[in-house]
Amino acid sequence: MDACLGPVKVFLCFLLTECRAIVIFYFSLKAVVERLPEWFYIHVKLSVEDEVLLRNLDGSSQTTIELMGLGGFLECVTKEFAKMTMSFNPDPEVACVGEHARFDGLAVRVASIMNYIGLSIVLLFVTLLLVVLAWHHPSNYGSGRFMAFTIHLRRLKAYKFAAYSLALYSVVILLCFAYITYCTYSHKGLSGTIDILSEFGGTLGGLIYSGMAFALPDTKTQDIFLSEEFQRMVFKRKLSEIVMDNLLFLTHLDKAALVGAAAGQMSLLDAYCGTGLDGDGYTTAKQALAFVSQPRDDGSYQHLPQTE
Repeated sequence: MDACLGPVKVFLCFLLTECRAIVIFYFSLKAVVERLPEWFYIHVKLSVEDEVLLRNLDGSSQTTIELMGLGGFLECVTKEFAKMTMSFNPDPEVACVGEHARFDGLAVRVASIMNYIGLSIVLLFVTLLLVVLAWHHPSNYGSGRFMAFTIHLRRLKAYKFAAYSLALYSVVILLCFAYITYCTYSHKGLSGTIDILSEFGGTLGGLIYSGMAFALPDTKTQDIFLSEEFQRMVFKRKLSEIVMDNLLFLTHLDKAALVGAAAGQMSLLDAYCGTGLDGDGYTTAKQALAFVSQPRDDGSYQHLPQTE
């Protein structure tokens, strides 16, 4: 059963750690670029006179057959802007966004371009992650091979390029939103500014954070954790730790092993190691201690007690 569930746990951990911020970024981006032009149209550009004509409230419009209720009108606008944003087509096809609307086709075109640029970055990023994961093909999410995958991935120049591209694009989105907020302030004053910030502030915050997350300083790791010796090791990892970043898990594991080697306190390390009996498949505490007793990248022996 463990052999069957191992790859499943690996992939789930991969999705919840490496891909989580990317997924949040794209869905936040999609929500902003679809809803922001629509919000600006309804709350800023659309006048009462335009709405009367578009909804045929006075019965004089030839673009609608009958009076359009408020709910139907708002639903129509939402669907039309979503369609225009996804299709590169800034020309409305239905009456709720028609000839009487003060409609800015350029805004929709820009939003559509931004959506597809963001999607392209995300797809390239995820493709890179999947290729590196397939190359390492870890079968256990507590294995040294899975942790080595993360170390190797985050040292790649292609990964760093994608990470900084995502961060830079987040800044571009923030600047665009700042400009639209300024336009809202120019038309509607402080109350309009408060409205747009309350409507999009949370989503934009998630977008910026997730876009910047990959460019933030990462946990430092030693080259010895890329060795074949370490990659053959397998450690116990709780299911609750499936959302824990591999490098953070490795830090906890390394600390437990160093404490065991330096002070002889094995309780922390025993939680990660097997007994070696009945072929449980886990690395024993003795093997882990032998590994951390090797010199680190700078030649030091971190397992030895430090003296003044």
